[in-house]
Amino acid sequence: YKPMIAQAIEDYGLPASLVAIPIVESAYQNLPPAQKSWHGAGLWMFIKSTAQSYGLRVDKAVDERLNEELETDAAMRYLSANKHRFKDWT
Repeated sequence: YKPMIAQAIEDYGLPASLVAIPIVESAYQNLPPAQKSWHGAGLWMFIKSTAQSYGLRVDKAVDERLNEELETDAAMRYLSANKHRFKDWT
C-alpha cells in the first residue's frame, strides 16, 4: 500500500513523512473492524463516526474503511483539515 499512499500524499501536497502513519495505525494491514464499536478499521484505523464525516460509507452492508483508495483519500482530507485547524503538523 505504501506506493499508493505516497502518491496520495504527493497529490495532496502533504509532507512525505506522513507515509509512516499507517505503520503505527495498522502496520500497513487493511484491518477489518473489531468487535468493539469504538475500534477503528482499515489502513488508517478510522472509527465509524470519523469515516462517515469524511464521506466513507460504514453500515451493515458496506464498510468503505476497507477500500484502500477511498480510505486513503479520506485520510488525506482528514490530515489536511487537522493541519488547517491546528496550524502545525506536530
